[in-house]
Amino acid sequence: DAALEAVAAVVEALDLRGPTLGVIRCCCDKLATFEAMSTAGLSVPETIHVQTIEEARVAARSLGNARCVVKPRSSAGGRGVSIVDDLNGLDEALKLALQYAAPNAGALIQAYVDGAPLGVEAFFRDGQLIRAFVLNDQFREGFVSPVGHSLPSRLDQKKMESIAEVVGRFAAAAGISNGPANFDLRQSEDETVLIEINPRLG
Repeated sequence: DAALEAVAAVVEALDLRGPTLGVIRCCCDKLATFEAMSTAGLSVPETIHVQTIEEARVAARSLGNARCVVKPRSSAGGRGVSIVDDLNGLDEALKLALQYAAPNAGALIQAYVDGAPLGVEAFFRDGQLIRAFVLNDQFREGFVSPVGHSLPSRLDQKKMESIAEVVGRFAAAAGISNGPANFDLRQSEDETVLIEINPRLG
């Protein structure tokens, strides 16, 4: 949502319920999101900030030269995001990511996370999670972000409740207390990993 910062500025100026500038900047800066979650001890992909191809190669090697994700530090909708299987695809992936990044923001190299891709549309009021709708993501070949979602989820009620509880912790770590937000997750048998948070206008 392109108007998020403007709306947050109005929310703060008029003391309204809604996303604050701090929340928007934390969530829209994927490095800041990673750092906030890591500080809170929550599950996120191992993430390394890079500016150059030399730094990207060192980062990929430190992740074991395994499959990794290259993304702009700031962007949305899957723009500039690539999944690379080895160092051979790294140069082009970084070049693409930097095209979509804010000036001098750089890019992120992240460990690839296996697991079922899930989305959660969540609504918060006064620091409380009011509702969380767990969605199964739908993908199209050649595009890294979901192109759609299915509701109801195929997960059982107990699993959805456990995911909602973790989403509440992700939100608290990002400072979200009011308004809607979208969470992109990977779900394994025993772990819910946050990929990113996207605050919404409504």
